Amino acid sequence: MKVHIYSTDISNRLKYITQYIFGDLLGVESEIITNRDEVYTKEFIVNYSNQDVAGVQIVPEKLLFSKGISEQNLKIKKDDGFVKLFVNDGKDIDFDLFAGAFFLISRYEEYLPHQRDQHDRFKPENSVAFQNGFLDEPIVNVWVDYFRSVLSEKYPRLEFSLPKYSFINSIDVDYAYAYKEKGPIRAIGGLGKDFLTGQWGKMMEKLKCYAGYIPDPFDTFEFVLDLHNKHSLKSIFFFHVGDYDVNDKSIPVSSNRLQALVKGINDYADVGLHPSYASHTKPEKLTIEFARLAKLIHQPVTKSRYHFIKLKLPNSYRELIENDVLEDYTMGYASKMGFRAGICHPFKFYDLDYDSPTQLTVYPFYLMEATVKYYFKEDYAQAFPYFQEYIDKVRKHQGVFTSLWHNDSFSEWGQWKGWKSVYEKMIVEALPANNEISKDA
Repeated sequence: MKVHIYSTDISNRLKYITQYIFGDLLGVESEIITNRDEVYTKEFIVNYSNQDVAGVQIVPEKLLFSKGISEQNLKIKKDDGFVKLFVNDGKDIDFDLFAGAFFLISRYEEYLPHQRDQHDRFKPENSVAFQNGFLDEPIVNVWVDYFRSVLSEKYPRLEFSLPKYSFINSIDVDYAYAYKEKGPIRAIGGLGKDFLTGQWGKMMEKLKCYAGYIPDPFDTFEFVLDLHNKHSLKSIFFFHVGDYDVNDKSIPVSSNRLQALVKGINDYADVGLHPSYASHTKPEKLTIEFARLAKLIHQPVTKSRYHFIKLKLPNSYRELIENDVLEDYTMGYASKMGFRAGICHPFKFYDLDYDSPTQLTVYPFYLMEATVKYYFKEDYAQAFPYFQEYIDKVRKHQGVFTSLWHNDSFSEWGQWKGWKSVYEKMIVEALPANNEISKDA
């Protein structure tokens, strides 16, 4: 079965978004045709034009046939909570669903002039989704579900092969160890600070850890790998191997213990790079860090998630592509929960400046434990409902739930006491085995 999309013109943008919606989200083959007479020889037609021809009509706006980047008149409308972008007078669907999906997935608004936060990040408050109250919904998935229902009503014989819900367990390793392997200067400096400030308990804990009497608090990797094996998880560990700096205080990559850790993790799970804060403005550092990690695991590094969720489009993704990265997991916000790209499925990064799709697959995430703790000021006892909410939303749309935690969050140490149980509960709830929704629901 094949859906034919009638349009008076063809563009890279139209090809990209229709192939994604039909191929990736609906599981049906599609083809764009421009010959009006051909419309009447096809069984399943989407009429993406202003013309009165057969098929399910979506009236096109200018976005998918435009060149360059410019301010858009989004013409937003809310119908009983159902938010639409590019509203018009389409006969069957009264908004340009294709243009709206492209606008959000391509992150078009992040190419336009905007304010950035103290870490040079796009502020979620400036997003169309936040300002119009749909950041907490995978609105593109909502539209596609609606589109599918319209197509099914028009063409009962049309069959879809929808994706299945899946779960990716991802861990950012900013600091592999709390005390160990930081080098003699940092160790002595830390002990001296504890002595001068009267933190005797902390000083004694460090000395016991250095002497090997107690484990390092952040060495939680065996715990995570045990869960990984118990539940047959797809897990990714993103290691920071950048140089020491103000916002990059990781363990030196020269540490034999760190090198052994990375190699050991790579035997049981995927390893990706956690590009340093400093690499955000110095691409040469990014290349060095990829080379360092590749040398440790003896294979190319093809996955990444930027430290501090520092993502600046299109530069950040272009730099990853330059380093042969195939998957990035930074598409989300540090200070807010929600669907930054309006979608709960992975997608190919579309470079608007070059007006072309790339081979970089973007895996969105929707919340992380640090957001709940630091930005929402919630204790572990109040944390789980946040994860439950987003697991349910992603599961409803048969998406990919990518969790984002840090190795120190499981330490039961200091401010993270109690959070280990939240993680364990989230793992069980997020497992695909708990998916009770039919793929055709």
